[in-house]
Amino acid sequence: MKLIPTQMKAVIFEQYGDADVLKYTDFRVPKLERGEGLIKVHAVSLNGYDLMARAGRYKPNKGKFPHILGGDFGGELVALGPEAACDLPLGARVTLSRRARTRSLRAIRQDARRSLDPAARHRDL
Repeated sequence: MKLIPTQMKAVIFEQYGDADVLKYTDFRVPKLERGEGLIKVHAVSLNGYDLMARAGRYKPNKGKFPHILGGDFGGELVALGPEAACDLPLGARVTLSRRARTRSLRAIRQDARRSLDPAARHRDL
């Protein structure tokens, strides 16, 4: 069984503003809750919603900080939380999208906690 680290790298912001408010830092790995999985993030994209969120024109964080951007990402399923029903094996490559709304943190980081319902197995072309 692979141990889950307690820290990861993340790009966070603690106030609204331009790109200067972004910080690359160590951040805690989120604790998995019921029905969630932990995904080691390999790639993430930013879109207009992320830029508006950083600037404060769109507030998915409802003014709570620190906040991590990036809702569309791909990576590897590395752990399952309590009562997580998932037909994907650990190690499966998965993709998730902003359309998979959860209260979890975003993805410009090494690991992301997400509900497993919308996870899709990544297919190589």
